[in-house]
Amino acid sequence: MGLEKRYLEKILSIGSSSIDNESTRLKKISINVVSLIIGPVGFFWAVILYLLEHPISALIPMIYTIGSIILLIIFHKNKNLFMMQTGQMTLILLLPFLLTWSLGGLALSSFIFMWAFFAPVISLIHEKDSKQSYWLYSFIFLLIFSAIIDQRMIVLQTNPLSQTMVGVFFILNISVALSALYFLIKYFINKTDKNANTKLSIKDDALVNNTKNLHNTISYLESYKNNIDNNLIVTKTDLDGIITFANDNFYKMTGYSASEVIGSKHNINRHPDTSTKVFKDLWQTILSKKTWHGTLRNRKKDGSDYWIDTTISPILNKDNEIVEFIAIRHNITELIEHQGELEKLLYTDALTSLSNRNALLKELESQNKFSLILIDIDSFSHINHLYGEDFGNKVLIRFTEFLAIHTYDKVVYKIYRLAADQFAILSKEKDPQIIQKYSKKLLEKNNSNTIVIGEQDISLSLTLALSIRENNLLLSTANMALLAARKYSKNVMIYTDQLSLSDQYKNNLKWIKEIKEAIKEDRITMYFQPIIDNMQKGAKKYETLIRLIKKDG
Repeated sequence: MGLEKRYLEKILSIGSSSIDNESTRLKKISINVVSLIIGPVGFFWAVILYLLEHPISALIPMIYTIGSIILLIIFHKNKNLFMMQTGQMTLILLLPFLLTWSLGGLALSSFIFMWAFFAPVISLIHEKDSKQSYWLYSFIFLLIFSAIIDQRMIVLQTNPLSQTMVGVFFILNISVALSALYFLIKYFINKTDKNANTKLSIKDDALVNNTKNLHNTISYLESYKNNIDNNLIVTKTDLDGIITFANDNFYKMTGYSASEVIGSKHNINRHPDTSTKVFKDLWQTILSKKTWHGTLRNRKKDGSDYWIDTTISPILNKDNEIVEFIAIRHNITELIEHQGELEKLLYTDALTSLSNRNALLKELESQNKFSLILIDIDSFSHINHLYGEDFGNKVLIRFTEFLAIHTYDKVVYKIYRLAADQFAILSKEKDPQIIQKYSKKLLEKNNSNTIVIGEQDISLSLTLALSIRENNLLLSTANMALLAARKYSKNVMIYTDQLSLSDQYKNNLKWIKEIKEAIKEDRITMYFQPIIDNMQKGAKKYETLIRLIKKDG
């Protein structure tokens, strides 16, 4: 029985595919069941009719049996359900009526036409509502047509079946056809119930899992809410901005009570210095169903200020309509208060309290037009080496005081300390002659100035480099002027295009790249040549030459 069951399942699964859904799979099985039932019946009828000397009539059920086998083979290959069901239902509908006519009409054929009723029954399973009636109408039409031509078929039949055989065949047709119809419907109902139970079980499991996930989600949301309430400031408002909820942190921060807050607008704690433009942008953002984020300065009930990092979002219903707004805030008052200190550390030199290199670079990003004077203390490292860094720092502080005293001139905009022994004066003066005149005057005052620290008298030598180029080029061109001043032993040097080191820098970078590539590609060659001693007539030593071979040889 186990082997037979496996073969039966294989036959019923002909045409099925792993990608079929449950409905399609049932339809394919049901059409195979029809072939499995009517195919053998057709062969049985063909044998009996042939033995009763009705060869033409015997050919008709045999055509169905052979046709069913061919359709199953094709169905196994192409898995085309529409082709299979259309072919089967057409054979089932037409061939019983053809057999009825060949045997002499309805009565003489033992009502064999009833097998054609399988076609509209199968259509109930396979076709949609609009197409199911086509097969029923076709069956009724053929039945009426058969009744009309019945008398003509009786007259044309020269070898009718005996009344005994007609009766026997009638009983067989009724019992077998109705039994087959019963088992077909039962099989389909059983399969449907089984699948329904399976789906119900799956849905039940899914419901249990979803319920479990829902409880977990509620637990998570409750934890999130508790964390937010414990750490953040939360309020909710209606569409008009009226506060409908505020958590305890809001009352603690503002000093207001619930009776003062609920039903009021947020301007209850708005700071008067906050621009109305900020709130206009805020409302435009959240009313367009977007989230607004920004920093706001608010005022407590006692009049003191506090700063909050604020995020305000609209809450939407299932129709994507705004029902309320929620604001979540974080107190950043301490951070704002320390912001000035952080900026001071970023832009101020710790030793001299002058603005540093970062401050200079930031200033040069402004729209103002400047000129720049670089002040470099010559050989300052000697002071550090001789007296120590602490002594050197005192010298730098005294030099800073010197600059502060002697740079009150209107030429000076601001003084900076860029490095250990390098300072800078930023000026809004763009006239080269005025800048040079001021620089020479500053140099003369320094030459006559002596820094006294303890028992040590220190005289500093300065080199000044000037640039009046565009802001983004001021520092680099002033550095080029400083290099030129050292090269030509000048105390004051103003940058000109003749002093540009751009071409030299480009050439240096070019040769660095060329040498690296030559080493990598093994294009460095060594040559050895003797040095001849004319007195002793022989090579006493050798010199080595290293040559770079170009890519083109």
